[in-house]
Amino acid sequence: MKITEIEKKERGILLREIRKNQGKKMTDLEDENISRGTIGNIETCTENVSEEKVRYYCSLLNIKYEDIPKLIEEKRKKDEQKEKGLYFKLKMIENVIDHVGDRTGLQMIKEIDEIPAELENFVYYLKGKAYVYLDETDQAERKFVKAIEASDKKDYTNIKSCAYNELGKLSYYKNSFGQAIDYTEQGIKAFQHEGERKHIYFSLFANKVLYLDKLDKTIEAAEILKEIWKEKHKINHMSVLLNLYDLHGGIYKKLEMYDDAIKYVEEGLELARINQEQYRAVELWTTLGSIYIEMKKLTIAEDCLNIALKLKEKLSKKYLFTTVYVKLGELYMEQGKFDLARKKLSLAIKNKGKKANISKYIKALTVLGDCFLLQEQTQKSIHYYQEALSLAEKHSFTHQEHEILRRLCIAYSKTDRKEYKKTLDRYFCLDVQLNERSGGVSTCLVINQTKD
Repeated sequence: MKITEIEKKERGILLREIRKNQGKKMTDLEDENISRGTIGNIETCTENVSEEKVRYYCSLLNIKYEDIPKLIEEKRKKDEQKEKGLYFKLKMIENVIDHVGDRTGLQMIKEIDEIPAELENFVYYLKGKAYVYLDETDQAERKFVKAIEASDKKDYTNIKSCAYNELGKLSYYKNSFGQAIDYTEQGIKAFQHEGERKHIYFSLFANKVLYLDKLDKTIEAAEILKEIWKEKHKINHMSVLLNLYDLHGGIYKKLEMYDDAIKYVEEGLELARINQEQYRAVELWTTLGSIYIEMKKLTIAEDCLNIALKLKEKLSKKYLFTTVYVKLGELYMEQGKFDLARKKLSLAIKNKGKKANISKYIKALTVLGDCFLLQEQTQKSIHYYQEALSLAEKHSFTHQEHEILRRLCIAYSKTDRKEYKKTLDRYFCLDVQLNERSGGVSTCLVINQTKD
C-alpha cells in the first residue's frame, strides 16, 4: 500500500494514541524484531522505516495493518468533531470574557484538558482579551503577539486580524498613535474576506481613522472614512457601525463642517436608540455636545451632555463618563461658571477607571489646571498640571506631555522665571522630537542655525 508523508504522520500519531490507550510504553513492545528506537521512528515519522516493520508493530498492538486507512479516517472524523465542540466552547468562553470581565474566562480555559494546534491562536487571543479587561496590559500584549504567531497565513477565523486590532488599541491607549496605525494596517493586510468575524475589517478601518485623526492627519482620515462608508451596507455589527457614525461627527467637527457632523451623529443616535446601544449612545451624545460647544451653542451642548450623564446609572463602566464631565467642565469655563466647572472636573477625576483610560484622567487633571489658571489661582493650576505631567511622563504619553508643558510655561511665566525657563527648554526639546517623528525639519533647522 502506497502512503504519503502526511498519511505517515497521521499513522504515527494514530499508532502512538492506540499504544497509550492500551497503557503500554515503547519498552513494553520492543523485542528481537523491533527496537524502541524503531517504534519511536514509526510514531514520530522522523526516519524512514520499512512497511514490514510497521506491519509487525501493528500486530504487537493487535490491529490489522490493512485497517490503518480506515482507522485514520475514523480518527479524522473524531478529531474534527472534537475540534468543533472545543471551538464552540471557546466561543462560549469569549462571551463570558466580554460580559463578565473577571478571571472566570481564564479559569475556564485552564480547565480544558488538551488544545489542538489549530485552536492555539484562538486561546491566546482569548487570554489577551481577558487580561485587557483585568487591566493587565503587558500580559495582554504578550498573548496577542502569541496569537498572531500561532495563526496560519490563511487564517479563516481572522483571529490574527483581531489580535492586531487589539494591539493597535493598546498602543492607542498609550498615545503611541504611529504604532497603533502600524498594527492596524497589518490587521487589514491579514484579513481574510471569505473568513469569519467580518466586522473586524470595518473595525480596523474605523480605528485607523481615529489614530490618524489623533496625529492631526484629519484630511487623510476623512478620505478613508469616505471610502469605507461606501461599504456600510456590509457592516452587520451595530457597535462598529455606530462607531463610524461617531467618527464622522468628530472628523467633520474638526474640519468645521458642523452641519455634516450633526447630521451623522443624529443618524447614529437614532440607530443607537432603536438597537439599545447605550454605550455608543453615550459617545454620540458626548460628540454632539462637543460639536455644539465649538459652535458656541452652549445651552444645546449642555443638554446633550446631560442626556449622556442620564445613562450613567444604566451602565457599569463609569469611567466612560470621564469625557462627559470634562466637556461639561469646559462648557462651564466658557460661560465663566468656574464653581460648576470645578465640580464637574472633580467628578471626572474620580472616574479614573482602568490603566487603559489613564489618558482621559490626565486630560481631566489638565483641564482642571486650566480652570484654576483662568481664575488667576496659578499655584493650584501648577499643582494639577504637575500631577498630569508626572502621569504623562510615566506612561510615555508624549503628545499630552507636550500640551501640559505648554500650559506650565504660561503658569510659571506668572510666578517663577527660573521654572519658566526650565519648563520652556523641556517644551522646546519635546517639540523638536515630535516634529522629527512626523517628518518635520523646520525646528531642527532652527536648532542647527543657533549652534552656528
